[in-house]
Amino acid sequence: MSDAPRADASQGDAPQADAPQGDASQADAPQAVLQAARAALAGRTAWLVGGALRDRLLGRPTADLDVVIDGDPADAARVLARACGPAARFALSEEFGAWRVVARDGSWQIDVERLRGESLGDDLALRDFTVNAIAEPLRGG
Repeated sequence: MSDAPRADASQGDAPQADAPQGDASQADAPQAVLQAARAALAGRTAWLVGGALRDRLLGRPTADLDVVIDGDPADAARVLARACGPAARFALSEEFGAWRVVARDGSWQIDVERLRGESLGDDLALRDFTVNAIAEPLRGG
């Protein structure tokens, strides 16, 4: 994989049950995108982490989600782009295996990163700010 970002025009070809009601880029995008991400990654081990979780716990809407997955982040980004679309996806970092899924209108984004270390605790310990060292299972919890 090269350092150059690769765009993917993945959109709406996922089963309708995985897609948010209406377009996830509307005014209710934060909640719709979170619900679509939960449905799209159901059955996978994934966590909502960092500032997105902090904002959700404080009742602040956020359209910038960070997800850590115990698995292939490129595949998870592909699934998310289809389920949350219309969206594009591209590699952010080869070193960390990070991918970004972003709404075509820029109203939301999801960064997906591979679990670093042997456990979630190891991953959280590697984060740069204390607030980023929090996590919740993506399925809710």
